[in-house]
Amino acid sequence: MGEGLLGTGLDVLALVVTGGLALPTAIETVYRWCTTPGRRNAQINLSVGAVTVTVTASASAEELAAMTAALTAALETTVPGEDPSDSGPQPQPEHG
Repeated sequence: MGEGLLGTGLDVLALVVTGGLALPTAIETVYRWCTTPGRRNAQINLSVGAVTVTVTASASAEELAAMTAALTAALETTVPGEDPSDSGPQPQPEHG
């Protein structure tokens, strides 16, 4: 696998968050994956509606909290049934 690509076991990663309570856990899980050895330059975009945040290994606790707040606010304003991709964070690996 090339640098910045999701490795074995994470080739297909789909997170569907049905409520705000699961959102901090999803962000923390992605952050922990980014901090594993060999993935220090990994970046994962999580989107809810028009709001996208980028989780990296260098994100601080304050940045992770701000990401959670931004995605939670977007999740609360998303109208169910409008667009299936708006059902929760959709991880998108950065290639580069």
